[in-house]
Amino acid sequence: MKYLSSSSALALVVALSSISTAHAALVVHSANANASNSCIPSRPAYEGAMRKRPLAVQNEGDTEGFVTCAFESPKRMLTVSMTLRNTATVARTLTCTGVSGAADSPNVYVVKSINVDAGGYAYLDWYPEEFGAAQGDYMPGGGYFATNCNLPTDSGIGRTSVVYQEEVGV
Repeated sequence: MKYLSSSSALALVVALSSISTAHAALVVHSANANASNSCIPSRPAYEGAMRKRPLAVQNEGDTEGFVTCAFESPKRMLTVSMTLRNTATVARTLTCTGVSGAADSPNVYVVKSINVDAGGYAYLDWYPEEFGAAQGDYMPGGGYFATNCNLPTDSGIGRTSVVYQEEVGV
């Protein structure tokens, strides 16, 4: 009959104990998309003015219009961002409402406006604390997040992004 040496047995015990005490790690990721993939005009009346270009959803009409964007929504969201564009020759103020939650759950709305220089772009970000979460917590709403933006003429949405944590490992 074969027996383990004391050093082999010790190595086996250490290896097995490390397996049982291993912890999963939280790894930060981002999910990025062009707005043409994640945003649509909010009503049929805005369809004619909004152009879904390869790199943006752009208001090419004569009046303002609204666009709704749905974000790839992992449950551990840390930040939600949009890149807003202005192709006009004058500065524009763009206003978007971030909505955390689903249609059948409690929702929190946060309205933000940002000035975008002529021919420029700006980033609009939402953070969990703005929706009532404690410092360091994730975005409330169970992983559901969307926006509705009022786009003046010659403005648009270029990219959407969610920064989130994912549990990796045991």
